[in-house]
Amino acid sequence: MNRDVMVSGRRMHACLLGGGDIPIVLLSGSCVPLPQVEYRPLTRALARGHLVVLLEKFGYGGSDATDESRDIRHVVEEYRAALAALDLSLPVVLAGHSMGFLEALYWTQRYPGEVAALIGVDPATPGCYQDFPLDRAVSQLRALSQKPLAQKLAADLYCRRLFRRQRIPREKRADLEAMALRSVSGTVWLAEAEALEGNLSAIAALPRPRTVPTLFFLSNGRGTSMSGAQWRQHGLDFLKGMAYGDHLLLDLPHNLYQLAPDLIAEKITVWLRRSGKND
Repeated sequence: MNRDVMVSGRRMHACLLGGGDIPIVLLSGSCVPLPQVEYRPLTRALARGHLVVLLEKFGYGGSDATDESRDIRHVVEEYRAALAALDLSLPVVLAGHSMGFLEALYWTQRYPGEVAALIGVDPATPGCYQDFPLDRAVSQLRALSQKPLAQKLAADLYCRRLFRRQRIPREKRADLEAMALRSVSGTVWLAEAEALEGNLSAIAALPRPRTVPTLFFLSNGRGTSMSGAQWRQHGLDFLKGMAYGDHLLLDLPHNLYQLAPDLIAEKITVWLRRSGKND
């Protein structure tokens, strides 16, 4: 089921699948034009045993653009307002892919009573940004924001690859292509990148939620800016500070949620049951 909810006068798009008492809320990584399609293999697999809620943050997919700050404190409040508008009960399981894990982590730090468990789907942990070329990423996004033709080409290439991989019906493609172009040509991605350093400081200022059960799925690093060993080590180092941490190493690239959705969903279900967090 697709639903639009109003948050601060703007539409935020949500996809809800399955059923259960404790929702799994999936938060997108950065610069993903169509989260509702990108993560569909995983949301469908998880929905066999859980209520899954995919929130498309402002500037992504079917949600409105925004000129509001991309300060992580503000972004998390937008997510929380969306859950309230959807009338979803707390606590939830937060699952964040890539940079979406930072948002899930801050949410857990700020409101630990609202989070039953924390899942990183090949997460970008705070430590990995020590080795991330942030200045180069900001420069690239700033350059892209000034080139309409490059934006169109990037959106078209993304859609062609995604539609071929997921076999999207032709009658649905035009609307999705328009959403993708709107995301690529907006200013939200650049604002997120520019806010990242401050967001990492906001996370560092709060204690780590050590007692929240945490599960990581770690890739082989392909699709990130790091080697597999370097990327995985950042994830493993983060888990060392958690009282109830677990992980699964997968010899798959950063989009492992598309390549092994059934395996990931099965592991999450078993792990939540073992952690006493399953519905």
